[in-house]
Formats: sequence, C-alpha cells, structure tokens
Amino acid sequence: MTDTPDIRLDHINLPAVKPEWLAEWYAETFGFRAEGGFVLGPGTLIVFEPGKPLDYGDHSHFGFRCRSRDKVLHWAEKLGVEVEQQADYCGFKARDPEGNRFEVYWEIER
Repeated sequence: MTDTPDIRLDHINLPAVKPEWLAEWYAETFGFRAEGGFVLGPGTLIVFEPGKPLDYGDHSHFGFRCRSRDKVLHWAEKLGVEVEQQADYCGFKARDPEGNRFEVYWEIER
C-alpha cells in the first residue's frame, strides 16, 4: 500500500464459551498478554465475551500478519499445520480450541 488510510482495524470482539481460558490460549500460543477475556499485544486487541462461538464456514476468519516468511513457518511448525507458499505469499489458516478460524500470513507489501 502506498497511501496510509485514515482508518484501521483496532480490535475484534468474539463470543467464546470460556472467554478467559481462550484469551490465555492466545497469550500462551502467540506470546500476547491475557487480562480476563482480553488478549493484548502490539497493535492487537481481541476481546472474548460469553457466548456460542461463531462458525460461518471456511472463509470467515481474522488474520495475524507476520514480518517474514520465516515467522509464518515458525508458527505453522508450532501449531502443526501445513503452509501455503507462493512467491509473494506464505500463510495458513487454523482454528483455535473453540473453533474460531484465524490466518497467519506474510505477503509482499504492494
């Protein structure tokens, strides 16, 4: 991207059967910090609130962008998932323990 938009995604709010437990899972898995049902990190805020997890199929997800292809490969190995690799993209989609789908990826900035 060449222009900086006047708006950015600040947080995502998702239902979870066990909000605090799921926040701890994200903190332990990705090195974030958990406070109650909140997951906090640089540029990251995920809020889990009591409720039934959403499942809109394989296309609904949120994404964690990595600074390098190597970082994506690190997370894929840690989570035991296969990676899709192309010349300008490297990534994977996985589900957390409550079924929320997320993507971890790197791509060449355009």
